[in-house]
Amino acid sequence: MPLITRIVLIFIFALLTVGIAWQMQSFSEKELLWGYLPLWLFISLLGLKTVLFIPKHSKAKYEHWRWIGLSFLGGMLLAAGFSPYPFSLLLFVGFLPFLIVEEEIRAKAGYGSSWLLFRYLWPGLLLWNILTTFWVANSALAAGIFAVSVNSLLMFIPFLLYQKASGLLKKELSPYTLIVFWIAFEYFHMRWELSWPWLTLGNGFAALPSWVQWYEYTGTQGGTLWVLVANSILFSFLKNRRENKDNSFLNNLPFRFILVILVPLIISLFLYYSWQEKGVQKVVAIVQPNFEPHYEKMSLPAKLQLERYLELSEEIVDEETDYLLYPETILGLIENKDLGKDRYTRDLKAFVDRFPKLKLVSGFSTYDRLSPPEEGKRPQTVRMDIVNNGMDTIFWQAYNTAAQFTSGKDEVPTYFKSKLVPGAEHFPFYDMLFMFSFIVDQLQGTVEGNATQQKREAFKAVDGLSIGPIICYESIYGEFVSGYVREGANALFILTNDGWWDNTPGHKQHLQFACLRAIETRRSIARSANSGISAFINQRGDIISPTAYDKVAVLKESIQFNDAITFYVKWGDLIGRICIFISLFFGFISLRQYLTQQIQTTN
Repeated sequence: MPLITRIVLIFIFALLTVGIAWQMQSFSEKELLWGYLPLWLFISLLGLKTVLFIPKHSKAKYEHWRWIGLSFLGGMLLAAGFSPYPFSLLLFVGFLPFLIVEEEIRAKAGYGSSWLLFRYLWPGLLLWNILTTFWVANSALAAGIFAVSVNSLLMFIPFLLYQKASGLLKKELSPYTLIVFWIAFEYFHMRWELSWPWLTLGNGFAALPSWVQWYEYTGTQGGTLWVLVANSILFSFLKNRRENKDNSFLNNLPFRFILVILVPLIISLFLYYSWQEKGVQKVVAIVQPNFEPHYEKMSLPAKLQLERYLELSEEIVDEETDYLLYPETILGLIENKDLGKDRYTRDLKAFVDRFPKLKLVSGFSTYDRLSPPEEGKRPQTVRMDIVNNGMDTIFWQAYNTAAQFTSGKDEVPTYFKSKLVPGAEHFPFYDMLFMFSFIVDQLQGTVEGNATQQKREAFKAVDGLSIGPIICYESIYGEFVSGYVREGANALFILTNDGWWDNTPGHKQHLQFACLRAIETRRSIARSANSGISAFINQRGDIISPTAYDKVAVLKESIQFNDAITFYVKWGDLIGRICIFISLFFGFISLRQYLTQQIQTTN
C-alpha cells in the first residue's frame, strides 16, 4: 500500500475516532444515550490499528491482507450467527477462516509462531466481540473497552494451545484438540471471577429454540460441540482436498458435514413439536415500569416510582392472580430486616394483602448493618461510612436482593444475587489486584462489591409450589440456574433492568438467552424488565407476549409449574467437565513429548 494511501486512511480513521468520541461526550452532557455510537468508535479504532501495522515487503503484504481478511471474515461470520440475528447456520463455518490462518502460519513459521498467530487471529476475535457486545459500553465506556478487548484475548488461548499441542501430539489426535480446548475454556470462563460467558457458542442458537431442544440433556455446551465438530469436519475436507488425499463418499463434505448438522436438528424438531407443557397452571402478572436507569431512575424520588408500580399493579391484578412480578432493584437502599416494614415496602405489603392468593416477587437494593470487623480482617464486601461529623463509623454490607411478599404472611424470604457482574458489582481478584482499584471506579462499580450467598433460593408458597428468583446477569449461566430447580423451583422468575444499553442488541440477546434456560430446565419463565423486554417463555423456549422496548407495560398469562427434573439439571455441564479432563490429558502428553524432544536435542 503506498505511503500516501496509508496516511490518508490513518487520518480518516483518526478523524472518525475523535469525532465519535466527541459526539459521545456531547450526548452525555445532554443526558442522551449513546445507542450505536460505541460500535462505530470500536470499529474505527480497530481500523486505525489495522492500517498502522502493514509490512513493507510485497510478499508479506499479500500474506498480511490475506490473513487479516480471513480473520475479519471469521469474526463477521460468528457475529452474524449470534442472537438477535437469524443466521445461526453461519456458526457452522465461522471458525473455518481462523483454522485456515492458523494452518498457513504454522506452515510458514512452524509451531513456535505464537506472536504471529496472535497478530492475525486476535483482530478477528476482537471484531466478533465488538459486533456482538459493543453495547456494554453504553453502561460505562471503560467497561465496554475492557469487555471486548480482554474477552477476545482470552478467546485466543484455545487457539494457542491448539497450535502448541498440534506440534506435539500424534496427527490422529490433533484435529480434536481445538474442540476440547475451546469447550474447556468456556467451562472455565463460566466459573472464575472474571466470568463473561455471553459468547458461549451454544448461546448462538438462542433465537432458534426449536433447533436445540436437546439442551435439556447437554446445556449450551452441547451447542458449542455441535458448532466445533461441524467446523472441524469442513476444515478437514478442504485440507484433504488441497493435499489431494482420498476423498471417498464416506469422507466427503456433503455426507459428514450435512449429517452432523441434520441429525441433531431433526432430533430437536421432533422434541419441539411433540412437547406438551407439564405441571400446574398459575396466573402470573408482570409489571414493566420503564424508568430510564442512567438518569431518571437514580434521580426520581422513591415515592413517585412506587406510585407507578402500584398504579400498574391495580390495572393487572385481580382475585385470580397468583403471582405479581416486578423487575430488579425497584427502590433505593432498604435494610433487610425492614422489608415489608419501612414506609415504602409497607405499602407494597398492604397491596398484596388485599388479594388472598397473591405473592409479589420483586428486586430491591438492600443492606445489613454490621459490627466493626476485627482489625486486619475486614472482608472485601464490607463498606464503611463516617457519620455524625466524623464521630461515628457505620459498617454495612450491600446486596442485590429478590424478596417475596405473601398475602397474609409477615415473613419475607430473600435471595441475594450471587453471580455478580465483574467490575460493576464485584472486584475480581481483589487480593492480588487491589492496586488497580481506580479502574473499578471507571467501570462505575465499587471496590467493596456486593455480598452473595452460597446456595440458590426457591421461594415457597402455601400450596407447596416454588419459584426460582433469577436476578439479571445470573440468567446467562445454565448450570447456575439449574441450582434453583434442584432447590425445588417449579417455575423461574427473572428480575432484570436491561435499560442500561439503550435500544441495541444487548437486551434482545439477554431475553433470548432465557429461552435456553427454559429448555435446559423445562421450566416456564416469567421475566420482568425495567425498560427492556418483559415476557413469558414456555417450557420449550417460545417467547410469549413480549412487551415493546422502552414502554410502560403490564402482562398477565397462565404458566405451568413443573416438577420434572431434566438430565441437565441433574448432571449440569457434563461435556465441559469431560473436556477439562481430556485437556489435562492432552497437556500431560504434550509436556512429556516436549521434554523428550528437549532431551534428544541435548544429547
